[in-house]
Amino acid sequence: MSNSIKILVLMVVFQLSLPFVTYSQELFKAKLGIKIKANNETRRAKAIDRIIKGDKLIIYVKPEVDSYVYIVNSNNSGTSLLNRKLEDQTVKSEIGGKFPRQGSAYSPDGIDGAETFVIIVSKDKNEKIIKLFSQGAISNEKWLATEREIMKTNSLLPPFELQDDMEFGGSLRGADPFWNKLRVSAGKAMITQKFEFDVKK
Repeated sequence: MSNSIKILVLMVVFQLSLPFVTYSQELFKAKLGIKIKANNETRRAKAIDRIIKGDKLIIYVKPEVDSYVYIVNSNNSGTSLLNRKLEDQTVKSEIGGKFPRQGSAYSPDGIDGAETFVIIVSKDKNEKIIKLFSQGAISNEKWLATEREIMKTNSLLPPFELQDDMEFGGSLRGADPFWNKLRVSAGKAMITQKFEFDVKK
């Protein structure tokens, strides 16, 4: 292949990559995931996973900019916003946040058999979610309608499609090493991830 043809090929590849680079720079990005603590072992939760009664779940969120986080939990009893207090909904980009606060953990009792957690990270306060749960728990049907709307209007770029250079923030010195196991997710002004757990007694 002549040098002129090689140069032409490189120019075409560069031009094709420009839209994705520009798009990725405009995305809102965050590292998030759930740590499962079972006995003396820990692991990162999968989107669809199985746990045992007594296992502990800790949600990790580290956005690239100061953000709001909403943790929605659904089971056969209904749907609840687990962090209803405003002070539990804000996360600083340079620190990140764990949910629940104060070093505790969520521990499904297995009575309902299945538990779903939806993690919503938003650049702005979401008044619709706050109003939806202002009186406490709601029906699963009512939440699913809102969830579908959120998913539809806030497209998500899956972690495996993200470029390596989209990493941000680096390691948190002296912090929980689990932060380094999290992957970057990206969306528009909001990122939503859903985790479904089959809970065995």
